[in-house]
Amino acid sequence: MSKKIKMTDIAEKAGVSSATVSLALSNHPRISATTKAHVWEICKQMGYQPDPVAKALAYKASEIKKSSYLGTLALLEGELRFKHTQTPWGQQWNQQMTGTCLNMGYRLDHFVVGSTEKEQRALSRVLQTRGIKGILVYGANAEIHQWMLEWEQFAVVAYAASLHEHFVHNVMSSSYQDVYDSMIQLYGRGYQRAGFFIVGVDGSLDYWLAGYITALQSLGQKQILPHLNTAEHTDQKKGREKFIAWFRRYKPDVIITNTDVRLLEALAAEGVRVPEDVGIFCVDVLSCMLHLSGLFQLREVCYQVMVDLLHGMLMRHEFGPPARPYCVQIPPLWNEGGTLRPAK
Repeated sequence: MSKKIKMTDIAEKAGVSSATVSLALSNHPRISATTKAHVWEICKQMGYQPDPVAKALAYKASEIKKSSYLGTLALLEGELRFKHTQTPWGQQWNQQMTGTCLNMGYRLDHFVVGSTEKEQRALSRVLQTRGIKGILVYGANAEIHQWMLEWEQFAVVAYAASLHEHFVHNVMSSSYQDVYDSMIQLYGRGYQRAGFFIVGVDGSLDYWLAGYITALQSLGQKQILPHLNTAEHTDQKKGREKFIAWFRRYKPDVIITNTDVRLLEALAAEGVRVPEDVGIFCVDVLSCMLHLSGLFQLREVCYQVMVDLLHGMLMRHEFGPPARPYCVQIPPLWNEGGTLRPAK
């Protein structure tokens, strides 16, 4: 019996990540036409064919979704988060979440949660007047439990709320465990001086730092390099100066980061080669950053899980904060990229 060809086999042959193969085969708009053609050519060479039964079931499900309308859901975002919706990432997030809801038969309306009790109670009345019973919350940087909404009237699911926020069901696309496991793999590749450089100082990314520190401790590292958290990217003069000063002082052999904004350029200006002199490992590789080694967060899977969970709650008439909130974490995919030394 011939060996069944898997997506991982295709990815290895094509020199891309499994995530890229999956997106290319589904004709996702985020993957370039050149990459799609390359992946399909490799599939042809290896004799790979997508499962026709799975495709048929997916098509049937999509047709069923298109034929039904289940109502309107609310997407709530705090004022801080709303400021970011004008960025390309924020717009993409909203578009993908809206599309996920539409495929399930729901319309999605966006609301900004004001900072005052008066504004929040007014929003609660607006939602009830419009007959909205299901709420999705963008939870990063938000203390959801302090919002003065009439929570007992709604079914609620949050995305990426703090691990300390045990108020409503929470779905996450990145976690402490992701970084912990990645650190073990990096040290298995021979790296010994991992440095942690994260853009974002509001504390919402502390679980990444916790995973990094715990992994190093479990590996027996007695001296952990001081990490750098900054609000400025390396495309800004202040951010670049901070990063270079930190890099010169501690000389990490691999940098754990959540950004690619001019990071490679900053190192190149110092005469530092990647990956020959230092490795770069990004904990949040976006589809436009597949040249970086790191983790590809499956956010679209998170959105689907959120809507599925909320739909089930609505069908069961489960309203109000749950007695035992879930925290559902969606594991990422490893993106090999080209910024790390090859595995031994």
